[in-house]
Amino acid sequence: MPLPIAPPEVASARRLGERACVVDAGGQFMLALARQVDDLAAHAAVGGAREFVFDLGGVRRYETEALVELSALCRRLASYGCEVIVAAHDPGVVLELRRLSHGDDWSIAPTLGSALSDLFSRPL
Repeated sequence: MPLPIAPPEVASARRLGERACVVDAGGQFMLALARQVDDLAAHAAVGGAREFVFDLGGVRRYETEALVELSALCRRLASYGCEVIVAAHDPGVVLELRRLSHGDDWSIAPTLGSALSDLFSRPL
């Protein structure tokens, strides 16, 4: 009997109003998925989004290269004047993101709820 093959992970994005976008990275954050996240963020930015939350709360497995790509995206968006928060609670993911952030102008929150609360409490 053949082993079942898990479907590939797919990132998704949803807009919250005109300026905010939440990108969900799924459960396995691999390099191909990081590139999907980049594409989704670029599409949202072209559409007027200026506030981004990247939800890594469901990530169970990850590649360091994917986190490197995400940190580069966060740095790029922040340099364009966007607000950026990454929601992550896996200790390995958080440790890697802190190492990669180099004090950049984006932050890490422990949950999606706290990331959104932080984002929406900021002045426009």
